Amino acid sequence: MNFFSPKRKPWQVAWCYDAAAVLWRVMISPDKKIIGEVRNPEEKSVSFFCLDEQTGRPLWEGKRFDETWWIGIAEIVEGTVYFHGYRKPDMPQHQGIIAVDSGSGQTKWMNADLTFLFEYEEKVYVSTEGFEALRYKALDTQTGDPVQDLGTDATLLEHMRENLNRKDFFSGYGYPVPLEECIEDRQEFDSLLAEKIPYQKLVGQVEAMRFDEFLIATWHEHRGASNGNEWLFDQRILALTSEGTILFQDTINEKLRAVGIDSFFTKDKQLLFVKDAHILTAYSLQNVLHHDHH
Repeated sequence: MNFFSPKRKPWQVAWCYDAAAVLWRVMISPDKKIIGEVRNPEEKSVSFFCLDEQTGRPLWEGKRFDETWWIGIAEIVEGTVYFHGYRKPDMPQHQGIIAVDSGSGQTKWMNADLTFLFEYEEKVYVSTEGFEALRYKALDTQTGDPVQDLGTDATLLEHMRENLNRKDFFSGYGYPVPLEECIEDRQEFDSLLAEKIPYQKLVGQVEAMRFDEFLIATWHEHRGASNGNEWLFDQRILALTSEGTILFQDTINEKLRAVGIDSFFTKDKQLLFVKDAHILTAYSLQNVLHHDHH
């Protein structure tokens, strides 16, 4: 049997990182680095940072490029972050590649004319506009120098992409699902959650992740209409044992104009979510509960 001490300390934040602007996107590399994309819509500026996944310690931050807004993350592989530009502002087609060392944040190489496709077995595969069709090339990952011209036949690239798709890049990740999908005995937590969630204010559904002895739930509740008669929502998160002990509770966001999904995720032994749209927050999933076995 498992016994939960009512006097145990609350589950403490392992680390948090304040991006100081809208944390637009968070990605984790195969070598356990967190890459963040930070956007300031008012200034039309974007910067990037890299954290150690386990400790949250910044490896580099405030990385900016000559292009101040129309740039994004194309792919993250072990040791390298590939950034893409755009053919034209407001157009979805990518063009331009910047390869950045994920450990130091230093730019390895760049090319303004090529479009990134993927990295495969120590080569970067790219495309470029031809007269009648796209042409494909392979580049050296460290220098960006061409090492192979593949012409206009994409067959080989399609095989490579199929091989990449077979790899499980999302191993170790977990995402919330609707509450009823993650618990077999709904009544077990229903009575407990009824005391914690103001169902009369609930908007949308409760999303949750179930672990051996506890549950993490998130939901939106309405807070009334704003001055412009627009409905606003608050987003809550709660970790609860099967005995009803609250491990932690927090407000993820306030005064939202829309209800979102996938409010948090887990990666290996950490719970991660973005608080107030700019603070990446991590809780360790190791030794959450201390057991006495009888």
